Amino acid sequence: MNTTRLILPLLASLAGVATAHAENLDQTEALTRIGQVLTCKRVVSPEQFDALVTAAKGQATVQASELSDAEYSLAQPVEVYGQPITQLTAHAASDGEGDFNEFSGMFKGQRVEDIAKLSGIGKDDLGHYTQEVGNHDVSLRGDSGSTYVACTQDKRPAQ
Repeated sequence: MNTTRLILPLLASLAGVATAHAENLDQTEALTRIGQVLTCKRVVSPEQFDALVTAAKGQATVQASELSDAEYSLAQPVEVYGQPITQLTAHAASDGEGDFNEFSGMFKGQRVEDIAKLSGIGKDDLGHYTQEVGNHDVSLRGDSGSTYVACTQDKRPAQ
């Protein structure tokens, strides 16, 4: 018997249960969970992230495709490191190490050094603001006068 035939429907149903559960959350709990995803304290799939954004009364501004990341806007900000975020992205990718998902949010008009101080994230050997959280990485980067926080899930093999 082909185990793939048995496993794939099970995985699909589990993803559906998690997505349905996220849609039943109230807005405050959904925002809390989004903050946990952005700081690598909660692991989700892109579909589960989308469901969290929906539960938070946010909306997709750009649908994910092979050419584009999913982009979202929140009506009510999520607080991360005590600062508001209303713009989010979800990115599924792969590199030489394997597949990973990255979820990010933008601190509009904030300097990366200020967010690094609030978060306690220091510079790594290459001068990037990165912190390992298990096999995930939380990183900060500045761009055009704003700072982005990103959680790259499954960056390294699980220990």
